[in-house]
Amino acid sequence: MQGVNDKMVRKLILVLAVLGLLAALTGCQTVAGLGRDITWTAEASADWLESQ
Repeated sequence: MQGVNDKMVRKLILVLAVLGLLAALTGCQTVAGLGRDITWTAEASADWLESQ
């Protein structure tokens, strides 16, 4: 029975590691997108202020 439990624990750890990696990658994409949005907003605001 011990061998079965070890295999299940290893599979669970692998699944959790993959889920953690996916969550981290998704977070990076979100932060990069947010940075682009902030940059675009700042540039658009500067352009508008210059035209006034």
